[in-house]
Parts: sequence; C-alpha cells; structure tokens
Amino acid sequence: MTLTPQQRVAVVAHELGHFTARDIRRGALIGAALSSSAGRAELTARGPGRAGAGSLSASPVSRHTDEMATASARFEARGRTADLALWLPRLVVQGANRLLMRLSLPNARRTEFQADAVAARVASTEAAVSALRDRLLADAMHAEVHRLAVTARTLRSRGAARSTDRNLWAEVAAHAAALPRHTGDAFQAEEGGLGLPSVGSRIARLRLGADQPAVLTLDAYRADAIEDELRVPRGLLARKVIQDCVHA
Repeated sequence: MTLTPQQRVAVVAHELGHFTARDIRRGALIGAALSSSAGRAELTARGPGRAGAGSLSASPVSRHTDEMATASARFEARGRTADLALWLPRLVVQGANRLLMRLSLPNARRTEFQADAVAARVASTEAAVSALRDRLLADAMHAEVHRLAVTARTLRSRGAARSTDRNLWAEVAAHAAALPRHTGDAFQAEEGGLGLPSVGSRIARLRLGADQPAVLTLDAYRADAIEDELRVPRGLLARKVIQDCVHA
C-alpha cells in the first residue's frame, strides 16, 4: 500500500519471475515439502501442555479449589508426556526442513537474482531498485500502522473508527513518503533472510547492467482500475487492523 504503481509492477514481476526462473523452493515438489515440514514443525512445537497451561487454575476461595488443583496437575503432567513423545518427531521434521533449505540454497540465491532481472525488464531498473530500497522501511511502517490503529481504537468513537479504515492507508503512504531513504551503507548492513542475498547485493547486481526502461507502464486508467479493484479488500484489511489489532 505504500509503493508507487510502478513499484507494484516490479514487485509482482519479481514474484512471477521466481516461477519463470524455476525456483525449486516454489515448485510442486520441494515447495510442497517445505510448506508441509514447516507446518508440522509448528504443530509439534505447540505441545498440548503448552496451550492452555494454567487455564484450570481456580480462585483460592473457590469450593472446588482442591479438585481444580488436582485436575490442573494431571493436565500439566499429560502435557509434559506429550511434549516428550513429540520431541523425536519434531527433531526429525526440523532436520528435514533444514536439509531441504540447505540443499536448495544455491538455486534460491540464483533465482532471487534472476527474479530481480525480470522485475527490471518489466517495470524498469529504477522501479525494481526503488522497490528493493523501500523494503528497508518495513520496520518503521509496521510501527506507524500500529500507532494509527491504537489511536483509532482509543481516541475515537466506534463510528469514527469505522470511517478511519478509508483513510488508514493514505496516512500510512504519506508517512512512508516522508521517511528518508536508506544509503548504501544501510544496504550493506542489511542481510538477506534464510541465506538469501542481501538487499545491497541485489541492488548492486541490478546496477551492474544498463538501466532498462519499463516494458509495462501503468497509465492513469489502469492505475485507477487497480485502485478500484483493491478498494474493498483494502477496506476489509484496514478494518481488521483497527478493530481486531491484526498487524498488517
């Protein structure tokens, strides 16, 4: 929501570029295996004894304090037993996930650069570089979205909060436009996650070649059409952020 129309073209082109570059982490086999192992690791990490621990506690003045204390002790004991039983499966799943990530890392690094090249060819080098550069604003923008949501919930009436969802993203975009852009030193300090190339190295790779013009440029008509298409989901997301404290 804080990107310019041409930056959005670059981001979408980059994501599609992962498939044209044959990123095996997003393929039918490895991608499905990584998603499955990540889901299983999360499931086994949430042992039965961890969720709801202490939920059976009772007030000291309750008539059923002893019964509740006994039930709580049994619940926690069963939870510890379940955690112990899940330890080996969890270890196997985590090991398989790390092995897949390590084996697929060379391909993932290569396809990241190739997807950047696709973004530059489609949206222009400048749009691809500026979209990468603005990724470093993520933490500041997260804090601003949280601040605006808290303000809307605490300082305004419910009716006003509902109307705020129409203006939330405009305020967020205005805040993003006012933020100073990072320098080359900041790019070099930023590291890519999961062993992927850093933003600095990706920008440097794009700058090595000649600046490419955009193949696809959004004119005013197309940009307005996209805005109309996004209006309803944008409002729903803003309402979730404000009313339910869901982080965007």
